[in-house]
Amino acid sequence: MKKLVVSILVCLPTFASAAKVDPKQHQQYCEQLYLTAKIFMDFRQDGLPVIDAMKIGDDAYDKVKDKYAHEILQKIILDAYEQPQFGTLEYKQNESKEFANKYYLGCMAMYK
Repeated sequence: MKKLVVSILVCLPTFASAAKVDPKQHQQYCEQLYLTAKIFMDFRQDGLPVIDAMKIGDDAYDKVKDKYAHEILQKIILDAYEQPQFGTLEYKQNESKEFANKYYLGCMAMYK
């Protein structure tokens, strides 16, 4: 899972220049943000302690060395852990999906 987070984090630095890319690239950036948000909400729903999630984000930063991407990731992690944790699989999956949707929609709206 850490490798997946690192690979997604590699894509996040490109958000800084995303306003200058075509709509297809915008959508790809937003899809990466969706995946990042979903992964960390899945961690939250599975009971991973917030400090461990932050360490995963820090480990990813150590490999990528992009402060902007690290800040985005930290905000996503903290936001995920401010949301309720659910007990049933159906509610956990729904919360993860809705959380990721929020980031995707916000990202897409940013480029209108």
